Amino acid sequence: MGGKQPNPSYEELFDYAEALWIEFDPREVSCQQLLQAWKKMHSPKKQNLRYRSAIWYLTEDQKVTATKAVDEWKAELHPIQLFTSAESASGLDFYRAEGYHQDYYLRTGQARFVS
Repeated sequence: MGGKQPNPSYEELFDYAEALWIEFDPREVSCQQLLQAWKKMHSPKKQNLRYRSAIWYLTEDQKVTATKAVDEWKAELHPIQLFTSAESASGLDFYRAEGYHQDYYLRTGQARFVS
């Protein structure tokens, strides 16, 4: 998310951040539940451009939930610095990675979170 070059390859990500696009039915699972699952499998304490930690939101409700989650996570980890941010995905392009990057945890059997 967030880069300038259209349709980048994995080697051309440069100013992009890797991201997951998750479509969900809020009647089945809440944004908060998804964030809790993500938090269990994610290490937000390292920072570099490609692997920076962000929660991308599309709606105002998602923004409120994401911002609250980041603030709570910062408080939990204090004094360790949290690099995760809540950022708008509106107006940004999302490009699917090459096929060999798809379904990594399913293909390798290394799933970190199972509902």
